[in-house]
Amino acid sequence: MRPFQLDPELRVIVPNTNYPSCPAAHACYSCAAATVLGYLFPGDSEAVLALEVDESRIWAGIHYRSDVVAWAELARAVAGKVMDRARSDGS
Repeated sequence: MRPFQLDPELRVIVPNTNYPSCPAAHACYSCAAATVLGYLFPGDSEAVLALEVDESRIWAGIHYRSDVVAWAELARAVAGKVMDRARSDGS
């Protein structure tokens, strides 16, 4: 169950679907994008964007922390592969 389904008193401002909780896609692509941007612009903090997006999903009652953490880990791994490829071909 998603957080808003578990607690009927929880009022959310973002319409939610009724399918079960799952890893958070928003966390995945925000974290992947932030990681790659951090590679391209090393002087800027890439963590701020990803953390805010990830936390907003939890605050909104859409996902649990475990949903966000699972996808963030996958996103960092995928972004790492993208950056490895970019380094190897001179990008």
